[in-house]
Amino acid sequence: MRTFCILAMAAICAMCAVPVLAADIVTVPTANQLGPKEFDLAAYYISLDQTALGLPPNGPDYVTVQTLYLGVTKELELDVHAYQIHRAKEIGATKNSYEVLIATYRICPETAKNPIIVLGGRNLTQANDGMGHDDVSWYMSAAKTINQKPGGPPKWPIIRLHLSAGTPDNTILGFDRHDGIFGGVQLRLSPQIGAIVLNDSRDTITGLTFDPVKELTIKGGTYGTHWWVGMSLAKSWK
Repeated sequence: MRTFCILAMAAICAMCAVPVLAADIVTVPTANQLGPKEFDLAAYYISLDQTALGLPPNGPDYVTVQTLYLGVTKELELDVHAYQIHRAKEIGATKNSYEVLIATYRICPETAKNPIIVLGGRNLTQANDGMGHDDVSWYMSAAKTINQKPGGPPKWPIIRLHLSAGTPDNTILGFDRHDGIFGGVQLRLSPQIGAIVLNDSRDTITGLTFDPVKELTIKGGTYGTHWWVGMSLAKSWK
């Protein structure tokens, strides 16, 4: 019954300090951050494979998620994720929805030679997911674009590597994720198309993104035998 919660994570997006890579990451905490006075607002639908998760026919078959990312300063980002689990109470959860607060603080900026490094915390308000999980998880993440000079013209494909180490995150998963070493690769294949392949210390996640117009991203991908789609809007209030 706990296993269905892994898919709630499939809607978590992390932002990137390099504009052409924004909004490409899903599921896995990274060192990507928004700039000061920037925000990203998104909505997601995650389809659950009930057979693979061992759920009863009347159990949860999808999750919807809304996320808000705020660049507070050049070092600090605050995020809020709101989850709605369809028919969660059918498998013993005490509620169908909950919110999670995340913060990341940049301790080293990215340079031509060095990666960006951030410290992060998930579920800082210790919200309960309805399944008895309310722990805070901590992590350190690094990211480096390996074939670009900061501020220079893009060279396609843009390749960004991610590596993190964290404490177990079972707040909305039902079992540990982001435990130990995790990460992957993020690509920008053209000005409009991006891709990711990441591992969260338990499962491999894939995703494709398409930017039909500036600031708008349409995205979708897989999480094991499950699939997800979403849309995000990134803007600045400067």
